[in-house]
Amino acid sequence: MCESNNVKYIPRVNVGYDIGAFQDVCGNRLYGFPSNWSHLLWCTDDFIPMKKTFVMDFFRAMKPNVGVACLEISREVKLHIRTSGFMVSRYVASSLVFATDAIVSKAHCYEFEHRSKDAFLEQVLGMGKKAIQVNNSLAESSLWDTGLRAKLNLWQRHYDEFPNKAVMFICPIFNSYPQIISSLLCQTNPNWRLLLIHDGPNSTGLEKIIQETNDSRIQYIVHAKRTNDWGHSLRRWALDKIKNLAHDVEFVVITNPDNYYIPTFVQEMTMGFTPETVATYCSHFVHGYVCPNKVLGDHRFGVIETELKLGMIDCGGVMVRKKYACEVGWSSLEIYSDWTYFSDLIKKYGSARWKKVLGTLFVHN
Repeated sequence: MCESNNVKYIPRVNVGYDIGAFQDVCGNRLYGFPSNWSHLLWCTDDFIPMKKTFVMDFFRAMKPNVGVACLEISREVKLHIRTSGFMVSRYVASSLVFATDAIVSKAHCYEFEHRSKDAFLEQVLGMGKKAIQVNNSLAESSLWDTGLRAKLNLWQRHYDEFPNKAVMFICPIFNSYPQIISSLLCQTNPNWRLLLIHDGPNSTGLEKIIQETNDSRIQYIVHAKRTNDWGHSLRRWALDKIKNLAHDVEFVVITNPDNYYIPTFVQEMTMGFTPETVATYCSHFVHGYVCPNKVLGDHRFGVIETELKLGMIDCGGVMVRKKYACEVGWSSLEIYSDWTYFSDLIKKYGSARWKKVLGTLFVHN
């Protein structure tokens, strides 16, 4: 993946956390790390850019009297530089002293960050340099730490700046209430589309419900005749129609109107894709018919651990790259045709290109 995206990949033994790696870079002992750098922007893997100029924003802050430009100068524990999301010059990096060599524990990391008289901030000030926060407000920052500052919920601002391809939910419906809409409206990633296809003329006022929702991401279509085949003909029709249309759509989910999606479904399932991934699927889902009740003679909701086999996976919890979904199409009209859809994808592209995303991310009602 790194090679295909022109990214320099450097493997390192997983010891010492991010500060252990930073220590190796400062000491010029991380094998494979480029030597021709003048400034270093240090981020961890839960950082998301909020502006296309985020690198330049940090670099512009690096005036001659500035030793470090950082995302946050924190007052927790004591005034200190948070040791992720910061930029230093090579001179400052090479001048830093680490109390422990080599750093191997969280305690060692905290000593360097804020639990020492000679922590990161004190060393920069001792060099006669300033430590500055690039943005006054974290809510307006150039980077967002989704791990520590998740409560800021800046996904919308990120997607406004870096629009990505949308997810199309293809959903046949027949004279029922579209429960799916409420959970899609609450998605943290707003880049979704809902194609709601009614199986024949509607008698429940569904069009008015859609109009009152007043959301352009929802498209409602009434199929001229009732097919009465569990919506499979409509799924086949929709996959064929969007093949050369819906150019902003990158991913497809085949679903039902009574399904419910956890607010992070779109976000986590799309983030699971690499350039080689054909489909992502959530590791667990809730199903309404898995726990028999011998007394009442009915079923109760229960959690299913997903497997790539008949009866252990549901199309509502699977996201497929649009080009692959449209290529295989919806070949079967039998009741278990979602498994035929999956097996067609596996036969053509292999199960190794399916990626499981950890989480119970949707409910099949």
